[in-house]
Amino acid sequence: MFKILIIAGLIHSFLSSQISAQTSEIAGPDDMLLVQPLKPLTPEMKEIERDFDAEIVPRLYGGHPVAEGELSPSVYIGNCTATILGPSVLLTAGHCRATGDAIAFTVGKTRYSGSCRRHEKWNNGIWMNNDFTLCTFLPEISLTYYGDLSKVSLNPGDKVTMQGYGAGSNGHLNQGTAVVLSGDDMEYITKGSVALGGGDSGGGLMAKIDNLVSGPFKVVGINSRGGGGYSYFNRTDLDRSQAFFADFASKNNVKICGINWNCSAVGRQCPEELAIYNYFVTELAFWKKNLDTCQSGPAKKKMGIFSR
Repeated sequence: MFKILIIAGLIHSFLSSQISAQTSEIAGPDDMLLVQPLKPLTPEMKEIERDFDAEIVPRLYGGHPVAEGELSPSVYIGNCTATILGPSVLLTAGHCRATGDAIAFTVGKTRYSGSCRRHEKWNNGIWMNNDFTLCTFLPEISLTYYGDLSKVSLNPGDKVTMQGYGAGSNGHLNQGTAVVLSGDDMEYITKGSVALGGGDSGGGLMAKIDNLVSGPFKVVGINSRGGGGYSYFNRTDLDRSQAFFADFASKNNVKICGINWNCSAVGRQCPEELAIYNYFVTELAFWKKNLDTCQSGPAKKKMGIFSR
């Protein structure tokens, strides 16, 4: 029994390492997080900012790396962060990849690659008001949890989870909690101890995550730009954003969680428990065969319980 428990523990550790995303095998140009001209703060925004600054929050810049198995939909694409939304689709920032650009990343020991399509109106010449790029890739990936683009709207004062591979993280995914100061017809703005840095662009701003392993990973914005300690995220809940996501899914015949695919049941596959169950099934079959051989054959020397 002691041997079996040790092997089950090793299986658990191995599967956890496969879920955790590793760094990309190719790199694009360095991401320079674009500096956004500051918008004036309303009295309400200042009050939210003051209250939240009193809390202790980890910094993204050189900050708080996630543990193995946490934020599994997030991957590093060489110069930016991205979020896996389905078996063959990921989302990053429009200023990270243009239409036709290549994409590549690794999860575990598998290399994935594909191409991208940027929102046709990602930049209106003044603001990056639709800073989205969607990419398809192969082979398909099977995750327990995906990023979810279901239409979720936030209000000032709501807490969010920021995350990214940039800002001196040395290839590790960092995460931290922030608070929404405001939201308009383009973006959410946050300010606090957590701020975006170069390389964080393209990562998903997520509605406050209760469990970094199981989510849910509701992607409410895309890491776009920052300046003066403020961070800016193009909103995914806007009608024009949702239309772009739906059009991409339809034209590429792919599944995007929250758009044309309900991925909420995927997390109930319980891959670690299934692997351990299959292990014991295999062990039982082995010992059943030995028992049958022993009972039907001639008498022999007693076999040790753990002999193979």
